[in-house]
Amino acid sequence: MAAPTRVRYGVLAFTVTLAVVTYIDRVAISEAGPYIRTDLGLSEV
Repeated sequence: MAAPTRVRYGVLAFTVTLAVVTYIDRVAISEAGPYIRTDLGLSEV
């Protein structure tokens, strides 16, 4: 097996960053959901 390269660490850092951003986005949407639903006049499903 080849030794880890800078590219491999870059891809790992990029993947972890995307996972964190996705998690934060989900939390933000779940917190804002009731306000968005009220503002747009949507019912709960």
